[in-house]
Amino acid sequence: TEYKASLQAQRYLYEIVADCTNITISVMQRLLTAFWNRFYSGIEVANNESLAELSHTHELVYVPCHRSHIDYLLLSYLIQREGLAIPYIAAGKNLNMPVIGSILRGCGAFFIRRSFRGNELYSTVLFEYLSTLIASGMPIEYFVEGGRSRTGRLLKPIPGVLSMTVRGYLKERQKPVAFLPVYIGYEKLMESKAYQAELLGKDKKSETLLTTIASIFKLRGNFGKVYTNFGEPVLLDQLIDSVNPLWKSEHFDNNVRPKWLRPCVSKLSQNIIRNINRAASVNPSNLVATALLATPKQHIDERALIQTLGIYKELIRSLNYSEYIIITELDGREQIQRTEELQLSKRRKHQLGDIIYLDAKQSISMTYYRNNILHLMAIPSLIACCFLNMRTHTREEIISIISLAYPFVKSELFLIWDEHELGDIVSQMLDVMADQDLIIKNEQLDVYTRPASGEPAFMHLNMLAQIISPVLEVYYLTISILLNDNKTKMPREEVENNCFLMAQRIAMIYELNAPDFSDRHLISNFIETLISADYLKSIDSEHLEFNEAFLKVDRRARLLLSKEMRNNILQTIKS
Repeated sequence: TEYKASLQAQRYLYEIVADCTNITISVMQRLLTAFWNRFYSGIEVANNESLAELSHTHELVYVPCHRSHIDYLLLSYLIQREGLAIPYIAAGKNLNMPVIGSILRGCGAFFIRRSFRGNELYSTVLFEYLSTLIASGMPIEYFVEGGRSRTGRLLKPIPGVLSMTVRGYLKERQKPVAFLPVYIGYEKLMESKAYQAELLGKDKKSETLLTTIASIFKLRGNFGKVYTNFGEPVLLDQLIDSVNPLWKSEHFDNNVRPKWLRPCVSKLSQNIIRNINRAASVNPSNLVATALLATPKQHIDERALIQTLGIYKELIRSLNYSEYIIITELDGREQIQRTEELQLSKRRKHQLGDIIYLDAKQSISMTYYRNNILHLMAIPSLIACCFLNMRTHTREEIISIISLAYPFVKSELFLIWDEHELGDIVSQMLDVMADQDLIIKNEQLDVYTRPASGEPAFMHLNMLAQIISPVLEVYYLTISILLNDNKTKMPREEVENNCFLMAQRIAMIYELNAPDFSDRHLISNFIETLISADYLKSIDSEHLEFNEAFLKVDRRARLLLSKEMRNNILQTIKS
């Protein structure tokens, strides 16, 4: 009945709403100041100069990446420090615990369920609450990824709350809305051990009051610096204009969704997630992790590591990914010292030169920091992969090989270049790599050759190739499993599960400390991109079927992987 529905709607509302109070905010601000001083050595903030000016003309919707539970508190702390209104923050219902839930509500948190598909009443109540916040011009904050990333890469954006925000704005049409992407990077994660356990197959522990209090008291040591970088705003009016120029003259009825709404939200989510990547902050943990994980056994001479770190900084700087990118000013030696202080890497003394290395646990945790900047290293690493099997390539051959893998890597890492821009980007990076002596360029023939195997540059080129290799290996594994199955029609869930289990098996047999092999998202996203590229067909949303074009992917994918790794994958599948 309408009466019972009203009571249920009221219960939903009390479950959701924030109860922001000045007293709670004031107390938490003091506690957080003590917390940052106790566990962190500083908070670096960048590109925040225009925040106040933008807040005068637009309602701000903060959309940060989600790396840690600390993200909630960090951003509110910084926003208040900037003299701006603290946003109302969408938090998972799992955080609505006794005591802690009340504190978070008092700081502006409103709680939403992980999933409410099929519950129209709950969806309506949440939409009306968001619409009310938008109509009143209150700033809002939520994580478009839905949950925390366990691998360090950005997760595929979830459109639910984004769609509600757009619909709420179309309904109210008050102050213009600006989505503000925020990149948050840590030198050392507090949840690192928990993430390691989950990536190794253990179940995620449910949050309770007791476990939360216990985890706070267990905190020890220094977690380094936190980097908060505000990216380029996405102005909602401009984005809707690009999808439907006539929208301002149309009457919006929330019960009748316009056809252009879904593509608009899709474009919005992609712009936000790409702008988060475009505001990445490259810290010492990122660079040292990227270099050490590319070595055969995560051991390297200190002098060689210093040289490698210098090369990587120059490659990122020369890529010109975005004017919002921040790169550490520390030199290679200082970066190594920083990771040692944070107990992220180790040193073995030797008379002929110290060895910097990672143990097994560090190798797993450091993949997180490498993956934070994987999108910045993807193009140079793909170029290096072209030389794993062949000594010499023309520029056109390199572009052709990379163009096959690029749509999948672009989809996974949310890269900013379209396929027609790839040739120019690869050409630019080839010249940079030639200047760094990573490859040898023949100007007259427009041909590139890898250095001789005894040269230090040969080692650096091979290490560079290993950065993107774990992702390509999972791709090749998925292709091989699909081709190994003689069925023309395959259950999608079964394919994804087989790929996941086989990836885990390969990692165990060959002792690969690579959580990428245990990442279901990577396999699922790859299959989704195969479908969108028409290499696979999705039948009744539950089955897959591949066509002739799919065979080209297999033949060309081999060129980007070492013969040894290809043999390892094929041997494990067929054994």
